[in-house]
Amino acid sequence: PWMVAMLGAGSAAAVPVSLFIYHPEIGASTLAPGPFGMELACWLHVTLLITILVVSKIREHSLCIQAYSALLRKSEMKTRDLERAVESSKETISILAHEIRTPLQSM
Repeated sequence: PWMVAMLGAGSAAAVPVSLFIYHPEIGASTLAPGPFGMELACWLHVTLLITILVVSKIREHSLCIQAYSALLRKSEMKTRDLERAVESSKETISILAHEIRTPLQSM
């Protein structure tokens, strides 16, 4: 997904650069005269690409964190279920052991 965003940003950011390359009079009148305007357009292009990359990576990481949080909640629920099952089986074994010992003590 971030590659698509980068390609779109690259296409959008390439417009000012192409204006400076193919129409120097437009670049000179809108931003700055000469090569400074071209350099400024290139910097804008690069800045936009980096911004899109950073934002998309942050979004990607937040989605991973959400997925890991969901997995953590599921594992905590499973752990609680297993702890209840262990306690139940301990109680059952304790009752059975008591029932077995009680008749044997009278002998």
